[in-house]
Amino acid sequence: MPPKRLLVPGVIALALLLAAAATAETVLEPVRFPGADPDAPPLAGLLSRPDGAGPFPALVLLHGCGGMYTNEGRLTARQRQWDDTLRREGFVTLHVDSFTPRGLREVCTLKDRPVSTWRHRRPDAYAALSFLRSLPFVRPEAVGVMGWSMGGLAVLAAMERDESYPGRSFYAGVALYPGCRTAERGEPRPSGPLLMLLAENDDWTPPEKCDPVIADARRRGETVEVESYPGAYHGFDSPGSDVRLRGGLALAPGGSAHVGEDPWARRDALKRVPGFLLRNLPGGPSPGPGGPSLR
Repeated sequence: MPPKRLLVPGVIALALLLAAAATAETVLEPVRFPGADPDAPPLAGLLSRPDGAGPFPALVLLHGCGGMYTNEGRLTARQRQWDDTLRREGFVTLHVDSFTPRGLREVCTLKDRPVSTWRHRRPDAYAALSFLRSLPFVRPEAVGVMGWSMGGLAVLAAMERDESYPGRSFYAGVALYPGCRTAERGEPRPSGPLLMLLAENDDWTPPEKCDPVIADARRRGETVEVESYPGAYHGFDSPGSDVRLRGGLALAPGGSAHVGEDPWARRDALKRVPGFLLRNLPGGPSPGPGGPSLR
């Protein structure tokens, strides 16, 4: 039997980890709010806010085709790290669950997706925007939108000007490795300050597919900042995930693609995104562009 003194540090470490996990979970409040369709079930999400009375700038967060939860029902590590980062920088965040209320777990493996970008994800984003603007601790004029992969395309769609959504509703957007073209509507035409974070080795949503979207937005005089990470793959900001070939992907070329973390790209993105948002949301402070380089 090992000496008792060897067990104590392990017990303490386990207790600290459990306490940290419990603390992380308590800042995420489950919420429900009306969707754009009054006859549909309400939408669900997780809300977090910084300490203090506010009011704070806020972000609508849109998950990818895999959903925002693990198989165990916890918010994914990627979403949790972004929530922690954005909350520390002074943002209210609302993770919008577009799948569970519709009886879905994921749609990555489905060729005919029952949840689409323009018919579902875009209205979900605007329903979340309305909900955030109703909260007393949110600055209603300073709400942005951020998304990953399928959610990144939903960001581009939500930032399109449309007669159904008069005026600029989202004041800034961040899209990470979005699929920039779909059979549903072709190429989106986002308006307003936009940051796109792309992976040069992405073989699921190839970055060159975004070139026409970027060029068109710049021709129209929109502010578009682009960072394309050399050597990075789809999901480069997923902490602790080794790059692997993932199969069973209905819309990926050949049905498979590489996914996994690029540590430098992840760290850079975690610094770059808050800087971009604080520079471009109304009334925000003005840190240096994207923070210092981490290379």
